[in-house]
Parts: sequence; C-alpha cells; structure tokens
Amino acid sequence: MLSKPDWRGWFFASPSAEMHWMSFLLPDLVFFIGAGWLAAVGLRHEHRWAWPMLLLHVGAVGYAALYSLTAALISSAAWPGAWLMLASFLITAILAHRLRPY
Repeated sequence: MLSKPDWRGWFFASPSAEMHWMSFLLPDLVFFIGAGWLAAVGLRHEHRWAWPMLLLHVGAVGYAALYSLTAALISSAAWPGAWLMLASFLITAILAHRLRPY
C-alpha cells in the first residue's frame, strides 16, 4: 500500500482513515513484525520464550483483525482489508495452537 496509494481505497473505511493507518506503524513494527520475527527465530532455535512471543504476536494480529472488522462493519467499506486480517488471525492462531510446547 506504500507503493500503490491508489489501492488504499479498498482497505480504508474513509479517506481520513489513511491518517489513522500511519498511526499504527510503530505498534505494527514492534508487536506485529517484531514479535513475529522474534517468535520465528526463537522457535527455530527452540528457546523457551518463543511460544509466549508467538502469543504476543497472535494478540497483535487479533487486535488488528478486530479493528479492521469493526471499521468495515461501521462504514460498510474496507471489506478486503477485514477479510485479509481475519484470515491472517485464524492462520496465526491455529499455528500457535499447534506449536504449543505441551
């Protein structure tokens, strides 16, 4: 969406939502990307902290999915973004469940 700004209309509930999208950049870098990357590295090396890190990532994905779904329900727009986030959440949650250490 950074390289194709004209595609953003499919994913935002309103034009002003683009500003809100940019406000999620830092939390996404830390919790969505950072926690996911750390979980992957930790799982690869079988560290004890890897699964809790994966759960932190799942929580971030779940929050983003619910936010996207709520925006789509309120505005009757932005459904592609909501469906993509819901699919991402379901896949990540199932993966975390299957990788649980006990």
